[in-house]
This record gives sequence, C-alpha cells and structure tokens, in this order.
Amino acid sequence: DLAAIGLTLARKGLPRVAVLIVEQRVDDSVPVAWWTEAGRKAGHATVSQRIVESTLLGEWLKAGFSFVDPETVASGARVAGVLDGAPGETIVRQLGDKLSEADVIIVGNALAKKSQDLKTLVSDSHGAKDLPGVSCTGTVTLRVLNADNAAELLAAGEESKSLTQLDGLTCGRAALVEATKTLGARLQKDLLAKWNAQLTAGNRVRVIIKGIDAIATYSKLKLAMNSELRGATVTGTPRYANGRADFDVMLKGSVDDAAAQLESWKLQGKKLKVSSMTGNTIEAEVTK
Repeated sequence: DLAAIGLTLARKGLPRVAVLIVEQRVDDSVPVAWWTEAGRKAGHATVSQRIVESTLLGEWLKAGFSFVDPETVASGARVAGVLDGAPGETIVRQLGDKLSEADVIIVGNALAKKSQDLKTLVSDSHGAKDLPGVSCTGTVTLRVLNADNAAELLAAGEESKSLTQLDGLTCGRAALVEATKTLGARLQKDLLAKWNAQLTAGNRVRVIIKGIDAIATYSKLKLAMNSELRGATVTGTPRYANGRADFDVMLKGSVDDAAAQLESWKLQGKKLKVSSMTGNTIEAEVTK
C-alpha cells in the first residue's frame, strides 16, 4: 500500500537512506568496496555497475524512499575510515556523524558465485556433452541501521538465489538481482513495521548538546531532559565528555516541537541554540 508507506515516511520526517554494500561479482577476484579507489578501478564506480545497490534503489524509490547522493556517501565513508568491508557499529556511528544527510544506513555484503557448468550436472547419457550454460548462486546479507545510533538495528536479513544461465556473468547478475528483490521487500516491510511501532510508542531521537562549560550546567541539563522535555523519556545512560552531552530519547511528539522546547530553556543563566536537526537527531549548543 503506497499510501500507507507514504504516510509512515511523512510522519518519520521523510528519512533519507545511505547505502554501503560490498559486492563481489562473478568476475571479481575479491570483494569490492565501491567507495574506495580499488572499487573504482574494479568497475564499481557508478550505481548502474553495482548490481545490488541499483536493484535496491530501484525497488525502494518506487515505494517513496529517498537516498543520499552516492558521491556524498563515498566522501563520508572515506572520512569516517570505512576503507573496506561492510562497516561495523563503531564505524557506522562515525559515518552517521559525517553524513548529516542520512537518517538510515544500509550496510552489507553480496557474493555471486559460479557453481558448475550444466554439462557436468547432467550425465552424458542424457546428451549433456555439449550442453551450454552454468549454474550460480547469489547471496546478499544486509543490515538497516539508525544513522544516529548504530546500536539500533532496524532490520536485517540474508537471502540466496540459485539460477542457471548461458554464461557466468549473466547468471551471477541475475542471481544477485533476484536475491536483492526478495530481501529488499522483506527488509522494507520490517523497517516500516519498526517505524510504525516507534510512532505509536515514541520515536527514538538522539539529542546532542555542545558547549557545556561546567558539571553544574550538565547536571541541570540532565535533570531538565528527564523532567521538562514534554513527551520525552531519556533511555539508557547519557554520555558526557569534553563539554558535550549525548542523550538517547524516546519522543512521542515531533522533533520540531522538542527543538523549540530546548531553545526556550535557561540553564545556569544560559540558553540553548539548535544548530541542526534531522528526523532522528537534534544538535544544540549552550550560549550566553
């Protein structure tokens, strides 16, 4: 139901998705991270050359999802130190900090592997001596993560498809396409279900406050976050270091309303000024 999907996306603030998938086609000797120099040399430079990513984008764009420009993703990945392989939780959090445009990051691996020539699968007594074609398998493993909190896994899964085609390259591509379509549909369904549950119980938002000059100010801020931010519940233990406080909040209201509330507060004679917002994040600074 595209109307229902559109409503969920609108209520979540039209989140944008960044994609980082390491792919190994039949003609690749090793897995290739497209955002690296090696990836460009291996012929993975454009989205159309990346089988899984192009398939996923094609299916999800039809449902109304928006994606971060690949060049922006590549630049953020290099700055965050994603040198090869699908990034882990720590790197994804760093990547989320560098990619302010992204609300969701999809990471994973894809492998297309030639299995056997068809003539070896059928005995010669069945006339297979000159039978053309190969069998192959495409396997795709993906994780969908909150860009602002990589510890929050929104959806995950793996899918494999085995096919037969006239040649290995065509077979490998087709197998990856089929596996991606199946897995992508399942992950999209799981992601939307997760978001709808959050919209009912509260949206998970990361609130970052910078420029805190004293423990007394931080103490006042922590108290206010727990008792004065309407419709919000602080989850877990806030992180504080070098004048920066980082809160995970379950928010039943909108991010816009929460940001307006923050700017109305006074802490130790100081005010907060919101510097940036996404559907999952509010960043603010302490000012005089």
